[in-house]
Amino acid sequence: MFNENENLNEKQNDAILDITLKKEKEQPRSFTQQEVDEIVKNRLARALKNMPSKEEFLDFENLKKKNEENESVIEKLKAESEINMQRLLTYERYEMVNKKGIDKKFKDYAVFEAEKLINDDVSFDMALDIVIENNEFLINNSPLKTGISQGSVGTGISSLEESFYKRNPSLREL
Repeated sequence: MFNENENLNEKQNDAILDITLKKEKEQPRSFTQQEVDEIVKNRLARALKNMPSKEEFLDFENLKKKNEENESVIEKLKAESEINMQRLLTYERYEMVNKKGIDKKFKDYAVFEAEKLINDDVSFDMALDIVIENNEFLINNSPLKTGISQGSVGTGISSLEESFYKRNPSLREL
């Protein structure tokens, strides 16, 4: 029994000794100023190794500024493009109204009414046909005026012919 207690005490002493040795190993190591300076120097060298040079940094800043300028120009051009697309669409619609023979007095009304009917299933052309069907007064039934009277003989000579004959009086007699 005495041996058993002695063995138990020995094991406990070994365990306490192991714990004490571990604590000593876990204590932070003390560095001299020279070692600290060397560690900092090595760390800074590694950090500076990956840093861009001053020229590369300036190039990056210039590219960044140019990119911002280009982005603003792109945004302006996109907005201008959208406005121009709307203008084109408007002109195409008015051209379509003119081709359908709608009176000039009512073209704005016809476009407005047709635009109200447009959806996923109905195009502007179909909507314009519906508006014309519902509003017969929109169609201009009077003959188109071209500025040339038909069936009549022109009177006199034009100013172009007159200036030609002034320069070439001998040709007038023919």
